[in-house]
Amino acid sequence: MEVLIGITCRNVEHTIGPVLKSILRLDYPREKMRILVVDSESTDNTVHIIRDVLSRSNVIYYTLRT
Repeated sequence: MEVLIGITCRNVEHTIGPVLKSILRLDYPREKMRILVVDSESTDNTVHIIRDVLSRSNVIYYTLRT
């Protein structure tokens, strides 16, 4: 079974990295995991950190900016 994990965020550069790394440590097959991150116009490095952490994983991810 595939799962979709949804995260909403705004200006959380100090916490988004650990949150994503915690999700990636779940005991669940990465090929069945999808992560959707919705960023609400962050003005810090939140989006850069999201892309950096998730681009190095084997998880399909989507980043949307609202």
